Amino acid sequence: MPKTEFDYIIVGQGLAGSLLSYFLLKAGKTILIIDGAKEKTASKIAAGIVNPVTGRRLVKSWRVDEFLPFINQVYVELEKTLQAKFFHHKTILRVLANEEEMDFWQKRKNDFEYENYVAILPKNNSINPNINVPHGFIEIKGGGYLDTKTFLDSYKIYLEDKTTIIAETFDFSQLIINENRVLYKDFTAKKIIFCEGYKAIENPYFKNLPFNFAKGETLQFSSKINLDDIVVKGKYLVPMQAPNEYKMGATYVWETLEESPTEEGKSELTSALKSIINLDFKIISQDAGIRPTVKDRRPFIGFHPIHKNIAIFNGMGTKGVLLAPYFAKHFTEVLLGKVELEKEVDILRYQDFILPN
Repeated sequence: MPKTEFDYIIVGQGLAGSLLSYFLLKAGKTILIIDGAKEKTASKIAAGIVNPVTGRRLVKSWRVDEFLPFINQVYVELEKTLQAKFFHHKTILRVLANEEEMDFWQKRKNDFEYENYVAILPKNNSINPNINVPHGFIEIKGGGYLDTKTFLDSYKIYLEDKTTIIAETFDFSQLIINENRVLYKDFTAKKIIFCEGYKAIENPYFKNLPFNFAKGETLQFSSKINLDDIVVKGKYLVPMQAPNEYKMGATYVWETLEESPTEEGKSELTSALKSIINLDFKIISQDAGIRPTVKDRRPFIGFHPIHKNIAIFNGMGTKGVLLAPYFAKHFTEVLLGKVELEKEVDILRYQDFILPN
């Protein structure tokens, strides 16, 4: 019996796999998507924050001047295509931890590199009296969040009308690699691209890449804090679309890849929440997922050094909402032979890990 032919097989319909498939479909390519269809994944439970200035040292995100305009274009385009609202522009209020941070930003406020992103707000809290602000705010402009669950659910409906989706865990024993094609069960394709998130740890072709998987837990809660901005104070607090509902996160645990929520995570998050707001709250739900983070904080993209028709598009980490659209389009152009893969994200920088002695 002849096999059904596709240009590409994509394994995983998280944020990375969805965006890559979107650009490949726009380019007129045929795609088979294989996804385990789990209800809760790292992509789906993530707050999806886009924050131009991050980290303990409060520095601009990598290539944010280039990536930010691009994602604003892509997510608006996707909202029109999918007829759904999921990308929300929000001001981010970074609560300063101490006087030293305020002094730091007072000195940096005239730095032209940051003038389009950062404004310093006074210690007296005139924005929201329900937020604890002993040392003042930094107001970060240009940020927001992607409602990842709404996006992924809407995009899956779109995909079902455009291509073939198989809801199953990928079975590597069924993959056959030929010189110019790959075969999987009753299907064949020019290339297979793995977008599995942390499940890459089970992928025999890429499991030795130096991922730095991090478990994260989140809380969804209700409260009458009347907040429209994203607040960051160690953890993030994001207003949801439902009235008086918010998401709080996230924890970081590197020692375990267990996906279940824990009492330790709940305790850490509720303690952090009490330090941010001064009103009562009610927990609605608690979720957990494993982030596909990378030690050098650059995505893992590219082709296996031996099997050139096997590729990976992964490792977007905590900034996937900012990084994935640009690199999905870039890798599509690589696959179409239009450009060379950027060396900074090419997995061949870790070839010795892929092909250990």
